[in-house]
Amino acid sequence: MKIERVVVALDFSEQSSKLFNAVNDFKRFGISEIHLVHVVNPNILEVNKEIVKIASDHFSSYINNYLSEGVNVFLEILIGNVVEQIRDYCDEINANLLFASEHGEGFFKDIFVGSNLLNFIRTIKRPIYVERFYKTESAFLLPENRLKKVLFPTDFSKSSMKAFDFLKKISSAINEVLLVHVLKPSDPKFLIKEASGANKAIEKLTLDLVKNNVNARYLVLEGNPAKQINSIVEKENISMIIMSRRGLGFFEGLFLGSVAEYLLFHTRVPILFD
Repeated sequence: MKIERVVVALDFSEQSSKLFNAVNDFKRFGISEIHLVHVVNPNILEVNKEIVKIASDHFSSYINNYLSEGVNVFLEILIGNVVEQIRDYCDEINANLLFASEHGEGFFKDIFVGSNLLNFIRTIKRPIYVERFYKTESAFLLPENRLKKVLFPTDFSKSSMKAFDFLKKISSAINEVLLVHVLKPSDPKFLIKEASGANKAIEKLTLDLVKNNVNARYLVLEGNPAKQINSIVEKENISMIIMSRRGLGFFEGLFLGSVAEYLLFHTRVPILFD
């Protein structure tokens, strides 16, 4: 799979700058254009007059490194609503992937709070990589080897299968894939039947990956989806989650409240939403 055009949503925070580390992990998929996007408030135009120079100076080392590697780099300063500006820009250039930071300063400080983050992910109809950081007393630590062990939660819906197609296309670079389906607690007789169907469906997906020489296995569990997924992340030492942003089954309502917020704010690893 080729991920040729990527958008990196930036402010001037330390976390935002570290997004380049994630971009570097995805360069192997053929990135030829990197669009650095900074959105400014239209109400403070006096400050914005020199923002292009400030941004150019701030990210100059990254820009020069990519240019030396033959990658085209574009620095765009947009004015207006953050979500709308980034959405429209991604559509304009037909971006293959958007990189964003979980926390930050400036416009990120307002976006990545509760329901605003859910709206950001729901509104932008592109694969979105959301970076996570570990804050220590002295620095923000980065995830290590994001493609080492990827967790793929699935409910077998159409949108979930679309995310699976994305996973398949980059799977050659992933060391290990763990697929998981979570069953809702229900009547034991119905649960047995549902578990049987889920096992067959997820086994088929797993074999699809194995046939392509991917180290893959699966789990079918029962319980609270968000907590089960988070538990697997810890027990299995997961490096990244790839999942659909919407679906049926246990994903129903995922981006309407508590479940999504739990995953986004309690799971310690990056999440790539398709």
